[in-house]
Amino acid sequence: MINATINQFLTKQLPNLKIAVVGDVMVDRYVFGDVSRISPEAPVPVNRVSKNERGPWWRLVMLRQIYQI
Repeated sequence: MINATINQFLTKQLPNLKIAVVGDVMVDRYVFGDVSRISPEAPVPVNRVSKNERGPWWRLVMLRQIYQI
């Protein structure tokens, strides 16, 4: 079923498209918090996490770039 759908898309719909975006699925993750010290094991900040957010924010960037074409 999936192969038939992919083949139909590749043979019938893809040639008529002006723009096709093919790639992976991504989800942005933002971590908010306070940094009070640097880790003694490596030169990285130690973050006390207060909030996490996830979202498809990269889609907005892609749409803006496609719109500018």
